Amino acid sequence: MRTITLFVATTIFCSSGLHSQPRKNLLGIGGEVSYPVHAYESNEAIGIGINIKGEHFFSPKFSGLANIGYTFYRGKLVYWDGTKDHDFALVPVLIGARFFVKKFYTEFETGVAVKASDNTSSIFAVAPAIGFVNRKLDLAMRFFAAPAMPSIPENTFLEKGGYSYLTFRIFYNFN
Repeated sequence: MRTITLFVATTIFCSSGLHSQPRKNLLGIGGEVSYPVHAYESNEAIGIGINIKGEHFFSPKFSGLANIGYTFYRGKLVYWDGTKDHDFALVPVLIGARFFVKKFYTEFETGVAVKASDNTSSIFAVAPAIGFVNRKLDLAMRFFAAPAMPSIPENTFLEKGGYSYLTFRIFYNFN
């Protein structure tokens, strides 16, 4: 953990002299690691994923985003009826906006987490984030949530929502 913290601090320090938000379109690819924040106590699945992001700058302080990815969650899952599971997968398709203050930003995305495994269903998702960006590197901490939706009582939390993850994300911008 100390090595990761040192790496992130060094990366931010070394890139702090670069201009952060050019007035053009950006395309990025990145990875993420997700830890469960709120679900039933039985959700211990940790996620790892890959994302593709498109960003269009409307001004130096405001941009619009489109993001699609694939996230695989692995770990212990115990449903309300005692059945157990070991993994699930989602394809988040999100759109949103960013507001910049120098090289830092706040972001809000919303969309759908599309079913990518048999034990899930497609569900509404929201994802606020804070982060740091320069020309090539985009680091963020995101709160990914699938709010609980009305559902048949027999559905699991993966099918009706009510779970969330804290996600650490890194993107490489091509433009």
